[in-house]
Amino acid sequence: MPLSASLTCRLDAPAKLNLCLELLGRRDDGFHHLRSLMATIGLRDTLRVTAEAPGSPVTLKLLGAPHLTRGVPTDGSNLVVRALESLRQEAQIDRGASVQLTKRVPSQAGLGGGSSDAAAALVAGAHVWELGWPRERLMEIGGRLGSDIPFFVAAIADRRRRAAVVAGRGEQVTPTPWVAGLPVVVVKPAGGLSTAAVYGRCQPEDYAGVEGRDRTNDAATALASGDWRRLATTLRNHLQPAAVRLAPWLEGVRRAFDRCGCAGHQLSGSGSAYFGLFPTMSEARRAAVRLRALRVGQTLATTIG
Repeated sequence: MPLSASLTCRLDAPAKLNLCLELLGRRDDGFHHLRSLMATIGLRDTLRVTAEAPGSPVTLKLLGAPHLTRGVPTDGSNLVVRALESLRQEAQIDRGASVQLTKRVPSQAGLGGGSSDAAAALVAGAHVWELGWPRERLMEIGGRLGSDIPFFVAAIADRRRRAAVVAGRGEQVTPTPWVAGLPVVVVKPAGGLSTAAVYGRCQPEDYAGVEGRDRTNDAATALASGDWRRLATTLRNHLQPAAVRLAPWLEGVRRAFDRCGCAGHQLSGSGSAYFGLFPTMSEARRAAVRLRALRVGQTLATTIG
């Protein structure tokens, strides 16, 4: 297959929220079975991938504010580079790629920034290397690299899949209908949290009794209808108690949201980002101003989708 000269693909890599995250017990491999409703939001990194000649390496250049790029590797340990190297190996090609990544999604936030970047790299890499592979094959490769990557591959490849119920370790992705424009306010505190550390602090009592009501399905039904009141009643994150044990200062963020009159609020993923639902964007923007005044972290009013 001939390589088109300097073929370039530019993609947005969206952040996500876990609108509901339920742990269903520990697996034999030490990981947890989970069930979660994930949806993208209007906070995005931007990835630009350009095909290079056969024999060239995969290179990564970071752009963005220093507080977002500080500590992010650009070598083979970065998920973007690992994703493209995995794609090259799977396709048995030696084509190179130069990648420019503009960071806007903070790390160690539970917003999936690194996973979304890797997913965008898989989609863009398949395009610039002219592989012609289906989305499902890219999702399978992504699942070997990280639990959230299959969701993001689907969401980036097809806008209609920007909300989904995920299960297993995250590799089972079932798209669900969603209504665009539901307002949220997201706060990223100064401190971050390691996903592995949060899962490591989970205790059985954090998710005891989950065998009953399927809150994730309830949340998906509410999201499909755009019913923010019902969605607020289904919010649940079984990782939040463990995150608070590791970072007690998250209680201050929770109290700040209590003071802002939002419909419902919780941690996203393993944290440390925290979000709240609001009935209108004007109310979300007013709450964002108030949260900034309380100095709980970087604050953004945005929408789901």
